[in-house]
Amino acid sequence: MRNFYILFIISAFLLLIDGSAGFIGAAEKEGSSKEFGPFSPKLPVTKEETTLPQEQKEEIPEPTFLEEIDIQGLIWGTPTPQAIIDGWVYKVGDIIKDTDTEIIEIKKGEIKVRFLGRVYTVKMKKELNKEGIK
Repeated sequence: MRNFYILFIISAFLLLIDGSAGFIGAAEKEGSSKEFGPFSPKLPVTKEETTLPQEQKEEIPEPTFLEEIDIQGLIWGTPTPQAIIDGWVYKVGDIIKDTDTEIIEIKKGEIKVRFLGRVYTVKMKKELNKEGIK
């Protein structure tokens, strides 16, 4: 009976060695033994190249309403510059009524506005001089 146990242990050991050799061979096929592990994929992994659709740049038409903005007065060179536009008083950061246009800068004779991500300059229609509007 003792011979049976010894024979059983030797055959189990040989099976273990033979089985691990198969794992080592598989690891060598994968590239290195570091890549082979319990969480590595067993099937070959192929990387699919996905092509993202090209962004179609839409032509943004020039806003025609900017020509209709009537700058009636400007206060610049102060900590809070202001503009009087169509009877309303605005400061930097305000949105001009009914246009979704943000005022980003107020300076002598003009304002800079942002509309749809683009910056435009709107000048006063009347000329300024030292005494005021001509």
